[in-house]
Amino acid sequence: MGFARKLRTALGLRRKPDAIPLHASIGRKTEFYTKPSNIFGCDETSPLRIGAFCSIADEALFLCRANHPMHLVSTYAFQVHITKTMGFFEDLVPAGPTEIGNDVWIGRRAIIMPGIRIGDGAVVGAGSIVTKDVASYAIVAGNPARFIRSRFTDAQIESLLEIRWWEWSDEKIIAEQPRFFGPIDAFIAAHSNGS
Repeated sequence: MGFARKLRTALGLRRKPDAIPLHASIGRKTEFYTKPSNIFGCDETSPLRIGAFCSIADEALFLCRANHPMHLVSTYAFQVHITKTMGFFEDLVPAGPTEIGNDVWIGRRAIIMPGIRIGDGAVVGAGSIVTKDVASYAIVAGNPARFIRSRFTDAQIESLLEIRWWEWSDEKIIAEQPRFFGPIDAFIAAHSNGS
């Protein structure tokens, strides 16, 4: 351990946190416990968008543009590592945006592959590798991630997607806290039709 690190540790100071990549956005109140360096390959063709009120566990990995071209003789990045004629990630196949909805829970060490869309309220189990889109309020887990079950009935999911509580003001969310911890049908009844 170097002197500067020992000093920071002794003083209880932390290193300056890594910045979120330019083409990645994280919604309000999202708890992002993984390192920004675990977001790979974001650019204008393959951005990452994470919604509001998500819980992203430690060591979750987002591969925005990480597929090597498989139609060529070799998958090796010769132009990046040998001839230096191309920048890092430029040779990777763009997959379009990777989109994580609102109120999504992504477990520890989950891997989100390029171009995936995870719907609002979904849960991704720890260690899962998400290779296909995930429906709103679905629970998925495994390698590759498979549908386990829905969190709620289809009618309840439809109502929650109409209510869109994650767009409420902080004041309204605080005022409604008791309903967040009560029965789902009571929450829906209290907030259906714009109430």
